[in-house]
Amino acid sequence: MTFLSSYLKDLSTSFKSRQVQSQRMMALVDGRGTDKVANKLKGQAIQLRLAEAKDAQAIFNWRNHPLIRNHSGNTQEIKWEEHREWFEQRLSRKIGPILIGEINSQALGVVRFDISNNEAVVSIYLVPDSGLKGWGGCLLEQAENWLRQHHPEVVKLHAQVLPNNEPSKKLFDRLNYNMTASMPQFEFVKELEVCT
Repeated sequence: MTFLSSYLKDLSTSFKSRQVQSQRMMALVDGRGTDKVANKLKGQAIQLRLAEAKDAQAIFNWRNHPLIRNHSGNTQEIKWEEHREWFEQRLSRKIGPILIGEINSQALGVVRFDISNNEAVVSIYLVPDSGLKGWGGCLLEQAENWLRQHHPEVVKLHAQVLPNNEPSKKLFDRLNYNMTASMPQFEFVKELEVCT
């Protein structure tokens, strides 16, 4: 009897052998294969572009939406002059990009990276009232890919999440960010794979 036929016979007759083999196989995967494939397919529908001066009003409206403010570090309504000055500085200085994700030319969400040396703080939100829910993971994955291509020096990402922002905590956890602190905000960190 060959090794293979002996092994298969053992598997077919021994519950313990099947159990051990099953545990070994489960250790090799994370159980999120279906989600990963779905996100890759969905991600192909997203077009990313850098924010431009013409986006100032839309981003102002989105930042001031109660849903976005409720999960922001600053929950106060932003004044137009304050926003305009911040936005102009963001576009003119090289502290990091503001990316707008779109599907068929409809705005989906915004991802901002604040870059310092080889690290960046990421901020993400979906456009409120767009009807496009459940796209946060795909948008962030696409933005991370963009960052790897355009800023390969960035090797670590940080995200701060308010304690009441359950969707963001789940999002960062799902995309392999590790929680490193929980007070006063949740701090998530991710090491980026180097693009080859």
